Amino acid sequence: MKRRARTHSGTGRLMAVLVVLAMVPLGLLAYSTVRLSTGAVNKEVQARIRSSASLSAGAIQKEMQGVVDLVGSYAERPTLVSALSDPANYDLQQIEFQLADLADARPGISATFVADPQGRLIDILPPTPSIVGQDFSYRDWYRGLTGIGRTYVSTGYMSQATGHPLVVGVATFVRASGDQEAPGQTRAILVAAYGLEEIQGFVDKYESSQGVSLTVTDQRGNVLASPGGGQTLTSRATDPLVVDALKGRSAVTTVGRPSGRLVSAYEPVPELGWTVTASVPERVALAGVSHLRSAVLLVAAILAMVLATGLLLLARALRARAQAEEGRARLAAIVESSEDAIIGITLDGIITSWNVGAERLYWYTAKEAVGQDISILAPPDRKDEASQNLERIREGERVEQFETVRVTKDGTPRDVSLTSSLVRDRKGEVVGASVIAQDITAHKQMEDAVRESEQRYRLLVESAQDMVFTLSPEGKFVSLNAGFEAMTGWKREDWIGKDFGPLIHPEDLEAAKIRVAQMRLGERLPPFPVRLATSSGGWRTAESVSSPLVTDGSVVQIVGIVRDITERKQAEEELRRARNEAERAKEEAEQAREGAERANRAKSEFLSRMSHELRTPLNAVLGFGQLLEMDSLNQEQHEGVAQILKGGRHLLDLINEVLDIARIEVGRIALSLEPVAVDESVLGAVDLIRPLATERGIRLGTEISESQGYVTADRQRLKQVLLNLLSNAVKYNRPGGSVAVRCVPVSGGRARVEVADDGPGIAPEYMSRLFVPFERLGAETSGVEGTGLGLALSKRLVEVMGGTLEVESAPGRGSTFSVSLPAAEGPESGLERGGSKGLVLAALNGEGTILHIEDNPANLKLIERILSGVRGVRLLSAMQGSLGLDMARQHRPDVILLDLNLPDIQGQEVLGLLRADPRTRDIPVLVVSADATPEQLRKLRAAGAKAYLTKPLDVQRFLRVVGEALSERRLDHAG
Repeated sequence: MKRRARTHSGTGRLMAVLVVLAMVPLGLLAYSTVRLSTGAVNKEVQARIRSSASLSAGAIQKEMQGVVDLVGSYAERPTLVSALSDPANYDLQQIEFQLADLADARPGISATFVADPQGRLIDILPPTPSIVGQDFSYRDWYRGLTGIGRTYVSTGYMSQATGHPLVVGVATFVRASGDQEAPGQTRAILVAAYGLEEIQGFVDKYESSQGVSLTVTDQRGNVLASPGGGQTLTSRATDPLVVDALKGRSAVTTVGRPSGRLVSAYEPVPELGWTVTASVPERVALAGVSHLRSAVLLVAAILAMVLATGLLLLARALRARAQAEEGRARLAAIVESSEDAIIGITLDGIITSWNVGAERLYWYTAKEAVGQDISILAPPDRKDEASQNLERIREGERVEQFETVRVTKDGTPRDVSLTSSLVRDRKGEVVGASVIAQDITAHKQMEDAVRESEQRYRLLVESAQDMVFTLSPEGKFVSLNAGFEAMTGWKREDWIGKDFGPLIHPEDLEAAKIRVAQMRLGERLPPFPVRLATSSGGWRTAESVSSPLVTDGSVVQIVGIVRDITERKQAEEELRRARNEAERAKEEAEQAREGAERANRAKSEFLSRMSHELRTPLNAVLGFGQLLEMDSLNQEQHEGVAQILKGGRHLLDLINEVLDIARIEVGRIALSLEPVAVDESVLGAVDLIRPLATERGIRLGTEISESQGYVTADRQRLKQVLLNLLSNAVKYNRPGGSVAVRCVPVSGGRARVEVADDGPGIAPEYMSRLFVPFERLGAETSGVEGTGLGLALSKRLVEVMGGTLEVESAPGRGSTFSVSLPAAEGPESGLERGGSKGLVLAALNGEGTILHIEDNPANLKLIERILSGVRGVRLLSAMQGSLGLDMARQHRPDVILLDLNLPDIQGQEVLGLLRADPRTRDIPVLVVSADATPEQLRKLRAAGAKAYLTKPLDVQRFLRVVGEALSERRLDHAG
């Protein structure tokens, strides 16, 4: 017994020693293999990233050097130098020709321009008149060029040229003739604005072709191009990689990011002062190492199992050896009986390897197949498919698994599932592909059999009187039978793929969802009463029996049968229907109320926007008219200017009245009811309409005594009504006809104005539609222009003012329109305009800088003209909110004039940013806008606006408010 125990003990110790001797080297081998492969791949990735950064920096340097050389060659052109030789008389035609030629000389140049040596813009293409003459000495291209004295590539910025592209400026001097030791006198500065979209295109193309993300920054660390691009400039000046590259260093490093670790290389672009950073996710770069680690561990585990099995076999002697031999024979049989084919091909489609599975599948021996084109396996109608797959492989694209048809040696078609993987050499270049083919002919035949079985099942289901359905685990209908249509009236195709919820009565829906959730877990439940919606709007009471369909332990569908039990539940259904109707009515009323509120808000927003868009163009007309009125004019010129202002102000009144028809609809009409002189309103309207009457040969007469008293009305609204009635009387009169205007006092504290014509009159059948909007009563064919809104608007305006508008007419005898309004006791004193331009200008004299942020060139020019005679005041202009913010921070103006509707940032947001920045917080902001609603005024005052000036401008008030702001600013500086 002791000897046997010693034998067992010795065997155990021997087994332990063998296990240690086998496992330890195996573990060390696996560890060293993974470590060495990781290091090799990491070095390869770093070399690739460093190469990408270096090559990209060189490509960008070469591209920009080409632009630098091009701009330098154009700056030396004698024709351009000659065109700029006389600052008092530049040859703009020749300058524009040279600028256009330069812009066409190289793709990517979005704008070209010339500035004088002080940075003031002389000319620009594409034409942008609003900025010609402006001082751009604050731009980096100017500072860089004048700082280093040679051609300079600037930092990125948003151009003020048409389109406002993101660019870098390539600037150089245009000099007179000279020599190397004594260059000629500087005549101008030539600049080509190179669009960042070209650099972005290079970055995008590199990422799509190489799989490497590039980021290009300028001298200040601003991002010129990056993956995904952008419409604005962002800064990476604090990024350690960019900081090192800006210092002229280059290296490869791994950095952490929220999205994961990146392998990054940074490289400076020396001649430009730019940087290039190339990055690739570490998980992507080292993906092969992860696969290798898994493979090594798998192999190590298999080897460990084999070793353990071998040791066990050794201990059990011949019996273990016999079992091992049997196992190897079984494994060999499995390999030999495998139906999968593995084929190796070159990029040209030539077969290089052919396994036993391929011989069994395609009936070619390896000797017959190797060297042949892979297309021998494709049937004639699928040759193009094989060619397309080869093309995708040559482009480095992996062909995902797909099913197709291939032919054997004797032409027999076989259904196969193909998967192609790329084969690469040590350099990572694609040299071929490995194609794995699996014979799925039997599977296809089985699918056909299942399809036939499903057809029989569907026939059985379709013939059932009850509703039969299947649901996906997510609760969406997969199939419905004809019983569904008979029960609910819905078309089944309208419900396939949709959630079952809308079909279920709201009171039953929650319980139904709970049942679906339970069946999704495999539970089987008892029948369930449920109410289903019908296409006619009713409900059918039914009993549902459903069960989960389980495949491989998972619920793949829910199958159910629904039987109609409406008759049995009719009484209960009636009660439920009544409750549902009440609830639905409540919901519809709430939706209607919310819809009405949304409509009112939309109309209010529309009115505010239209008020600005229609009033803003008149700002320039009335503003320049007022400036002319203040100048020294002769009598005839003064009268002409007065007519311009009169017509302009009347047009402004008409625009306001057109907008008021919408305000009436939403109950937001703003009226200024006051005593209005009847004769003044009537005579003013007659004077305005008289040229039209003269043109059409219509006699226009008035029957008005010296004083007809006053009525309570809004002056502009009353004039609008009278002008509309007079215009209609003239336009729709007969040739040689007449129009009479009478003021008739009436009893009951009212006054009446009548407009009578002797035209064709109005037919009785038209009278009921006379005041309906857009009804022209057959005038569409008369050739007389009109919209059909005038009478409808006039009637509503008169009624809002407390009056009535009536008409009497007979065919062939003319028409009489009567406006009756409440009489008033007397007028209120009007506002007087005091002071003169000279007095107001005196308040402005002194040092001061005004920044005007406005996108309308006409309004910019108007303000420039208003302030042109003011001594010591410098005016800066910006056509974008973002540019205005930059200029405000840079120049620190004394006053800012701010429009509300800007192309990039709303004026109210600009105001908030100015107030939030310590550098601009104390600068007074005067809002200049046509949106003059009280709510808007209140909001802007609360946000920090010092004053609100309404367009069209009252020039005297504008000068007075600006002068007060400048004076207060000077006092602040003095204190």
